[in-house]
Amino acid sequence: MLQLKWEHEYQFAGYYAAKWQGFYEREGLDVEIRSAATPEGKLLDPIGEVLAGRAQFGVGSLDILVGRGKGEDLIALAPIFQRSPLAVHALSGTVLKKPADLLKLRVATFESEYGIVEVRAMLRASKLEPAALNIVHEPPTVDSLVSGKADAIVTYGVSAQARARELGVSLHSLEPADFGVQTYGDTLFTSGDLVHQRPDLVERFVRASLEGWRYALDNKQEVADRISATLPRYIYTFGDLQTYNREFAARMDRYTYFPGVNPGTSDRNRWSRSYRLLLDAGLIEHPYAIEDLLSASATGSGAARSPTMLDLVLLGAIVLLMFAVMVWWRFRFRHASFVLIALLAMAELLVEWRYREEQAQNVRLDVIEQLSAVRARIEGVINNNLSLTNGLAAFVAANPELDDAEFEAYAKAIIAREPTLINLAAAPDLVVRHVYPRKGNEAVIGLDYRKNKAQREAAERVLQTGEMIVAGPVNLVQGGEAFIGRVPVYVDDANGVRHIWGLVSAPISVDGALQSAGIATALQNLRIAIRGRDGTGEQGDVFYGDPATFDLPDVVSMPILVGGGSWQIGATAIAGAATPFGLWVIRLAFAALLVLTIAALRSRMLQHRKEREYASVINRQANEDALTGLPNRASFREKLSSAIARSARSGASHALLFIDLDDFKSVNDNLGHDAGDQLLIEAAQRIRDCVRGSDTVARLGGDEFTAILYDVTAQDAIGQVAEKIVLSMRRAFRVGEREVFCAASVGLAVYPSDADDPDTLIIKADQAMYSVKQSGRNGWHFYTQEMHERSERRHRLFNELSVALDNDQLQAYLQPIICLRSGEITACEALARWQRNDGVWVSPAEFVEVAEQRGLINRLDYFVLQTSINALNCINSKHGTSIGLSANVSPGIFFSKNQDLQRWMGLVRETARELRLSIEITERLLVGESDEAHRALKELSAAQVSISIDDFGTGYSSLGYLMRFPVDTIKIDRSFTRGIGLDKAHETLIDTIIGMARRLGKKVVAEGVETEAQCDYLRELGCDFAQGYLFGKPMSAADFGEFVRASAPTHDTPR
Repeated sequence: MLQLKWEHEYQFAGYYAAKWQGFYEREGLDVEIRSAATPEGKLLDPIGEVLAGRAQFGVGSLDILVGRGKGEDLIALAPIFQRSPLAVHALSGTVLKKPADLLKLRVATFESEYGIVEVRAMLRASKLEPAALNIVHEPPTVDSLVSGKADAIVTYGVSAQARARELGVSLHSLEPADFGVQTYGDTLFTSGDLVHQRPDLVERFVRASLEGWRYALDNKQEVADRISATLPRYIYTFGDLQTYNREFAARMDRYTYFPGVNPGTSDRNRWSRSYRLLLDAGLIEHPYAIEDLLSASATGSGAARSPTMLDLVLLGAIVLLMFAVMVWWRFRFRHASFVLIALLAMAELLVEWRYREEQAQNVRLDVIEQLSAVRARIEGVINNNLSLTNGLAAFVAANPELDDAEFEAYAKAIIAREPTLINLAAAPDLVVRHVYPRKGNEAVIGLDYRKNKAQREAAERVLQTGEMIVAGPVNLVQGGEAFIGRVPVYVDDANGVRHIWGLVSAPISVDGALQSAGIATALQNLRIAIRGRDGTGEQGDVFYGDPATFDLPDVVSMPILVGGGSWQIGATAIAGAATPFGLWVIRLAFAALLVLTIAALRSRMLQHRKEREYASVINRQANEDALTGLPNRASFREKLSSAIARSARSGASHALLFIDLDDFKSVNDNLGHDAGDQLLIEAAQRIRDCVRGSDTVARLGGDEFTAILYDVTAQDAIGQVAEKIVLSMRRAFRVGEREVFCAASVGLAVYPSDADDPDTLIIKADQAMYSVKQSGRNGWHFYTQEMHERSERRHRLFNELSVALDNDQLQAYLQPIICLRSGEITACEALARWQRNDGVWVSPAEFVEVAEQRGLINRLDYFVLQTSINALNCINSKHGTSIGLSANVSPGIFFSKNQDLQRWMGLVRETARELRLSIEITERLLVGESDEAHRALKELSAAQVSISIDDFGTGYSSLGYLMRFPVDTIKIDRSFTRGIGLDKAHETLIDTIIGMARRLGKKVVAEGVETEAQCDYLRELGCDFAQGYLFGKPMSAADFGEFVRASAPTHDTPR
């Protein structure tokens, strides 16, 4: 439903055309167009109908802005009237030439009509006080003027002129728009709810309506006649409705500015001016942002191609291109930078083009507004003069026998009121007999229009049409140029037959009329031309300005209705030489943006370069070993996984070599980490040199390396590579000024024969490497199933040992140490023993090794020490003995990162106060020369704890460490003891050890003594103590107690 603001007439022609031409139907709309007048004589309010939901759309004007200020949810969609059709009208006899004249008149207007706001604004613009306006509460109709109830009325010009014609009176007008009060007239609107809930419906309705308006404005007479013939009026009507609608159609371009401006063109600035106009008038109850009235507008310019939509499309294209550039950026950074700058330049050109286009549109609108004002004023001046001429014609018709005195008296009053009138003349029988003023116009007397070639055609046209005709401009007989308005005068003879009396003419000064219309002011901004000599419209000759003006592409043309004819006025803006300030702002802004963009791009390029460098560093850190430059663990696993994945398709075989350097820790401990790093770098290069360039060598960490041999075909070739690596590692390493020797243990596993996945292949290569370690190191082994079984057993043993330690399932056994001189028990060695829940004993050689490898040895040592201390204290207390305790400790405890060493040292120091305690260490600990170990051993010695070297002679023996470390006792390994009586070399070695110890002040304990012969031999050499099966096997605490009870007490101790 569309609710109109008045009765059916051409004022709403576009909506009827949209319905009749099927534009609404094409958009899927069934539209009813409802008149504001009802058959019952009531008037409907469009805003009230829309807000109540009885109509979806309405036609309003300033009341839309006022309603929004009352909190009503209204949205302006499309202004149709670019200029308000309201004007102030008065009878031609009333002085109304300028806004100041209004203050002397009684003005009638509708109480609810906002046109009075425009009138007050016109007064304010003319520096007059709007409060001085005298408003009378009478209907603003021509009837009120004729009856004398009002001197002026505020209403639509079309309806006022139509009613004046019916009453036989003439009007002249003032239009607020001609004095700078530019507001929109009829505007299509809707509710905010509909815009939000059905934006598609709003868009379709507006689109169809604007198309209807273009059709109606292009086919005025057709639409006007159909409105007159088919649509009813209920309240206000005219005698000749068709003529009224045709006149409205003829004037419509003055209100819509069509075709110069498309229907629906909306300018925020003009809305803002209208809003301020109403705000100043106190009609806006609650101020609001003008965007709230327009933000949901479904209309643009109303053109077939909306500039706003074009902007969005072009801007969207640039955004998409920029997005594409940003994606491309990652791959072609430098090229993308140039493209981005080019896109920025394109954006600047687009913005500048749109700015110029908008400026051109604004200039065109400004030209239309200025020209419309000039046109209206020219039309007003000319038609006011013609109205006076019509009055003279009526006077002559009533007094056809008037003499010069009577003519002069009447004409003098008219000339006094209108200075642009040069003279008034009456020509009975087409010969001029009367003229006023006579002075200066004497040559006019006696002019015969039939004989004057210049004026004969115009005079005959007046007689033929019986209408007022405006001729000219013409050269006057008395000199000068003038428009000549001629009116036929008819009189009735004695028989009542009407016949022509003659003509009344009124030359109107061309310069005076144009200056009175303010054309001089307009010429400051506009290039103006007027054509249509003798009222012939656009087909006539140009009589003012440059004829070329009408040929310019941006010319704006409007008709000037004068008498029964018309002129056409055209104008263009005077182009300024200077570039618009706004354009300079845009250019400077884009220049600054371009500079910033280039700077940002340069910064980004430098940043990108750094990021690439950082990425390269991060990639190296993520995939390369920082020390050797080899692939690291993560990269190695990725390469191995990729190789196996490829082989799953190709069927190729690969070999994995797990390489561990032997005794590398001693290099770190003795020579420092820098030396160790140098050795690792050299070792990595040697391994690289042993494989093909296509193979992969990686460092897993520490002294562990791997090599992947791709596409191997023969096991012998794999073994040859492993042998090359082992031999290469045996060569001396040059570390600083020293030569260092370091071997390697290499384990080999082959895909897919040994494993078909990366994890398992690594495990099996590691098991093969471990087998080499167990076999004496410095060699290589292929993986075998037996290795796997041993590995699984070690793993199972580890789990069981962990549980056993948690549940105190291990035992501390004690083996006696005998003094060879006295034969008494002087001490005992604490040894770990483990009997599983199933009753099976696990060999110490097996589970102690697992404990060493899997990090359980510190717990095991602490358990054995604590348990044996408690047991031996009980035994000594029970039997009154002072047997000492000798306990083993792993070298690893001196390098532990947790609290194991402190906890163990605390137990040892506490025990040393009540029990003779000896701690057995291996030569391996002393060879490392660890500062931590050295400090700990000194603390133990200071706490009266004896230090013993276990298995002396089986490792790296050195007299140096015997001097540097606080060693008290040397224990000869059982392998040497078994050689007594069998191997002279062993006997010589034992003799040497005992002699050396005696000279150094160290005690000697011989392990593994099983025969009397061995015991006698050791006693003869001066060995201090012995232990072995000859004296007693390792036994439980209870058994050892019985053993002690059965033995004689001893007083000598191994110190």
